[in-house]
Parts: sequence; structure tokens; C-alpha cells
Amino acid sequence: MKYIRKTRLFKRILEMCSSIFYYIASVLKAEIRMPVLKVTDLSYLKQVSGGEHRFMKEMIRIFCEQVPEFISNLEKHLTEGNYLDLGREAHKAKSSVIIVGMNELGSKMKELQLLTEKKEGIEKYPEYVNDFKSQCLAAVDELEAYVQQI
Repeated sequence: MKYIRKTRLFKRILEMCSSIFYYIASVLKAEIRMPVLKVTDLSYLKQVSGGEHRFMKEMIRIFCEQVPEFISNLEKHLTEGNYLDLGREAHKAKSSVIIVGMNELGSKMKELQLLTEKKEGIEKYPEYVNDFKSQCLAAVDELEAYVQQI
């Protein structure tokens, strides 16, 4: 009989501790303020990483390092009239922006790539490059703030 009572007591203690733990966790979640992401959407990255913060931070770091290079190359190719290279750079940039959930910008980079292959809509190329630049610079600021809080 004592064994059964000890087992029941132990189970009850575990139940109470887990209830307290979940209550504390829910209170803490309400107090922890993660930055609201407006430019990016990290749900794909979270899914691929399984929520592993180190992996996410590394992918975000790589993205933030690539952005200035993408911008520089896009602007250089545009200025020099190297439209095929502009399209190739847009193709590379597309993959990076999609990883951080900038799917609309990824679609625009695909459009730019296809336009450059056909040598069509040349007058629109600067708009694509400027849009990429402004959105990606905002994304870098947003993601750097996010990384500081995870």
C-alpha cells in the first residue's frame, strides 16, 4: 500500500510542477517582446532550421553580409549596361531574399532576370534595383535587431 501511495504522490507532484512550469512560461512569454518583423518573414527559415537559433543566426548573418555585395553588383551592372550580368545577379539575390521570407521581392528579382534575358523593359531596370536596395537595407536593420533578441 505504501508503494502505491508514494507513486500517486509522486505523480501528483509532477502534475503540479508541470502546471507551475507552464504557467511561468506563459507569463514570461507575455513579457518577452520579440521585434515585430515587417519586411521579412522568418517562418520558412524557422521551419528549415527546426527553430535552432544558432542556425537561424548564421543564415541571417550570411544574408546581411550578402546584401551590400548584391546592391553593389546590381548597381554596377545597371550603370555599365551589362544587362545579362544584371539578370544573373538578380537570380542569385532572389534565392537569398526568399530564405528570409521576402517572397514578393524574390518574384521581382525573377521578373528582372527574365526581362534582362529578353532585353525588354530596360527603362524599368533602375526601379527594380532601387526597390531591391531599399527593401534589403530595411531587412538588414530588421534582422540585426531580431538577432540581438533571440
